[in-house]
Amino acid sequence: EAESMPVLDIGNAQGCDVQPVAFTHGTGQLFWHGIQEQGEELKLAFTLAEAYRGDFQIGVCMAADYGKFQFSIDGKEIGGPVDTYQPALMRADYLSLGQVELSTGEHVLTVKNVGKNDLSAGYLLGLDTIRIYHGQPQSGCIEGEDLTVNFIGGAGGFQTKTWKGHRLMVFDGGE
Repeated sequence: EAESMPVLDIGNAQGCDVQPVAFTHGTGQLFWHGIQEQGEELKLAFTLAEAYRGDFQIGVCMAADYGKFQFSIDGKEIGGPVDTYQPALMRADYLSLGQVELSTGEHVLTVKNVGKNDLSAGYLLGLDTIRIYHGQPQSGCIEGEDLTVNFIGGAGGFQTKTWKGHRLMVFDGGE
């Protein structure tokens, strides 16, 4: 759970807090807020009891004021930029950032804001989970560069939407 990871640095942002969101795993999302421009970095610590080699995946929330982010581990970029803009608040299925090989011990996950979607009202981030699967991407994992979800209208509430064979939990705030 990202919200339990020790925060090492939030850059010039206003804060990084746990924000309860009903459809996340655990207690909510790690909400990095008050980011005014691209280039800001969030640094999180994690420790591995054993070495891992596998597919590095993230679970992110998406919203109308969320930005684009580049992830790196111990200074090495993994995957391409992830656009977390979406008109309605939702949690995306796990996004694969690619294969990693990590040693036992302490590591630093850096999340760099690299801009925002032209439609986004901000640069915010909601990080729910990180996980490493041994081997190749598993079923239920969406490749990050393929993620595009359109607004689902309605009176408001949670909806399960299937997209390219993957389930998404979507919150539509309504009018």
